[in-house]
Amino acid sequence: MSDAIAEAATRLRAAGVDNPRLDARLLWEFAQRTAHPRGEGGALFQSLIARRAAREPLAYITGRKEFWSLDVAVGPGCLIPRPDTETLIEELTRLVPDHAAPLSILDLGTGSGCILLAALRSSRTRTASASMPRRMRCTGRPATSPPTSSRPAPA
Repeated sequence: MSDAIAEAATRLRAAGVDNPRLDARLLWEFAQRTAHPRGEGGALFQSLIARRAAREPLAYITGRKEFWSLDVAVGPGCLIPRPDTETLIEELTRLVPDHAAPLSILDLGTGSGCILLAALRSSRTRTASASMPRRMRCTGRPATSPPTSSRPAPA
């Protein structure tokens, strides 16, 4: 395992990937989880590394991205949630600190829906609507696995 990850990291480094060792490890774990019932983890891992070496975003390869402790489904044609976008949710919680206060939110042109999902998660009484252009091919749903972050949910 460690040899396969080290070789993959070398390949990703040569391709100019920013965090080659981390990406190799994450793709190894993803391949093992995905291929476990079929026992095809090694072959799958090599194909995933080839995709990442071709500079395909890690989130598109795995089909998910963590945002505000939500595991959001993403894919090609959908903007990948960025950590700096979490400042919008931080600002919302600063401006409306009362989680019981009613608040209506309209998210236009939503991609993965992560901003809207995170805003709704921060309160029990908020209502929301989203509109996504037909040309965007996003799932608009949370991914099925547990969150990948340990950020506590708001009280």
